[in-house]
Amino acid sequence: MKNSLILLARSCFALLCASLLYVTPLHAENHSEWNNILKEAKGQHVFWNAWGGDDRFNNFMRWAGDQVEEQYGVKVTHVKINDTANAVRAVLADKQAGKNQGGKIDLIWINGSNFFTMKKNKLLYGPFTDKLPNFALVSPEKNPATVTDFTINTDGYEAPWGLAQFIIIYNADKTQSPPRHSNDILAYAKKNPGRISYASPPDFTGTSFLKQVLIEQSKETDILSRPPRDAEDAEAVLKHLWAYLDVLHPLLWRQGKDFPSNAVGLEKLLSDGFVDLSFSFNVNAAWLGISQGDFPKSIKSTTFSNGGLSNVNFTAIPYNANAKEGAMILANFLLSPQAQARRQNPEFWGDPSVLDFDKLSEKEQSLFDYNINAPEGAVISLKDLQIAQPEPHPDWIQHIEVGWKKRYAQQS
Repeated sequence: MKNSLILLARSCFALLCASLLYVTPLHAENHSEWNNILKEAKGQHVFWNAWGGDDRFNNFMRWAGDQVEEQYGVKVTHVKINDTANAVRAVLADKQAGKNQGGKIDLIWINGSNFFTMKKNKLLYGPFTDKLPNFALVSPEKNPATVTDFTINTDGYEAPWGLAQFIIIYNADKTQSPPRHSNDILAYAKKNPGRISYASPPDFTGTSFLKQVLIEQSKETDILSRPPRDAEDAEAVLKHLWAYLDVLHPLLWRQGKDFPSNAVGLEKLLSDGFVDLSFSFNVNAAWLGISQGDFPKSIKSTTFSNGGLSNVNFTAIPYNANAKEGAMILANFLLSPQAQARRQNPEFWGDPSVLDFDKLSEKEQSLFDYNINAPEGAVISLKDLQIAQPEPHPDWIQHIEVGWKKRYAQQS
């Protein structure tokens, strides 16, 4: 079937990736600065701290590093981490120790509360996005999320490089009409006890499920765009979430006394037939699981009826990075049509691009054409992703996770 996502044709992708070098034309006054960055970056070694828990992601990062080294003479090492907060803490420790130069982290895959922490503590280098030629291919006026991270203005201290939206994955052999709202999920659980679960916080997907429910259950969603004033202020909103979970948990897999520790564990329960639903921020998770043999062909995906949580992946440079110029080269390459097309290709990753296609040439747009033989319902169209919910302010995460642990973790 013709995938409605605009993706790269497999037959010519490898050749194009090897031969095309995209750098958006610069205004005359910016040529000199970018040329100086290119010169300074040559020979640098960039240590890119990024989550390393998925082979597809790791392979993409290895490919990106190879391309940057070949095209710019900048070596890239992917430092695989399982929690971005650890990288943030390392930079904070450097600052507290007065190590303001020669830091061991040059680029971080980051967003949300981790970015908020770094910005608040002045741990970021920049602003730098105005120096990146390929940032001109992004249109913040069309997609404010490319310059707003969980309600926090990026102010040029982060470069976007991928879109994500919270979706539902389900087994069509169990349900042809999956629940697409928290109320429907509860109703499904009442009719089918033991057939639903979610990952336990602080797993990112598990916390995201709680945020999705909070948005749908709360009558005071506007307050989520700002930090709560205090615990009492937070509890006035979170009481809607706890009331919902109190009813849902006894109806969950293992009566809500045990939860999968992460998204991978939840997907395993779905694949093995123990639950009927899973959740993901990868809009092509169903097709990727099928293509890799992890899911049966009965697994499909859909969106939340009122829109799923949506956010943007960013890269940021620590204030004491040892290879700031090389880090900017890598961040700029990740914004190129070449890299964005490969990342959007479900064969390699599957996240939608942050680029404005109206700003791309026909040749650049052709990189995103791709025929994919996916079972019907395994891929979500870009049109279906247009309805989305903004992320709450990062401060809500701590209140949600602490409150959840206090109320429910002792049951598991």
